[in-house]
Amino acid sequence: TVNSITDITHIAWKLNDLLPGQTQTPRVVRVTLIGDTETAAFATTINLFKPESRTDTLSRVELSLFKCTGIVQVGQDCQMSALAYDTANLPMSDNVTYTWGISSASSVGTLNQTNGNITNFSAQNVGAGDIWVLAQHENIQAQKSINIQVELASKSGTPKQPTVSTPNPVKNIVKQLPNPTATITINADLNTDGTANCKDMKILVSQFGQKGTSLTGDLNHDGLVNGIDYNTILRNYTPGDTTLCSR
Repeated sequence: TVNSITDITHIAWKLNDLLPGQTQTPRVVRVTLIGDTETAAFATTINLFKPESRTDTLSRVELSLFKCTGIVQVGQDCQMSALAYDTANLPMSDNVTYTWGISSASSVGTLNQTNGNITNFSAQNVGAGDIWVLAQHENIQAQKSINIQVELASKSGTPKQPTVSTPNPVKNIVKQLPNPTATITINADLNTDGTANCKDMKILVSQFGQKGTSLTGDLNHDGLVNGIDYNTILRNYTPGDTTLCSR
């Protein structure tokens, strides 16, 4: 049983490892995805190459939704899958760990699991939040998040498309993964001057790698100032701010 487009890619790469010689011919993989209430047929074209063309160095992670959009209704489930890519832009299926979490001040819902490349989000309360996934291969991490809005059930209206953000990959800094249940504070104004800018970034950098529950730069309150907090400031930078900060 195939549960997501990510599974299709994993299967294709496993088959590719068994193919003799080298091929650059695109192959079309057709599968049927079976859901609880509907059956949908998907087709995708995957370029298969010999394993030697891979770099095995994590570059980014992509996040996909199944049977939902960025706006869900209370009581609705939304399946999500993640897939890591190396610096040659090829999928990575081995020795990659995935950690999921929700940053939401209103507890919009829960995840049925916080590890593995697939998770299921259950919408529970009206509000908005970011669902993020952190991929790790050896000592390199990459993160992606998607904004989810939870609304009351409605008979009218067209769901909007989700807003996906891609923070810069966090490379060679920490091996410790964030607490997947931590709540990220959206306010990135560390010095409380009314704007989130390079001054706040300097505060975070001065505390980078430090552990403790009272650190100003620990925006998600997981006890460690790391790349997750760095990306939170980037996502909440004050629009149009032109403050110049000297080193």
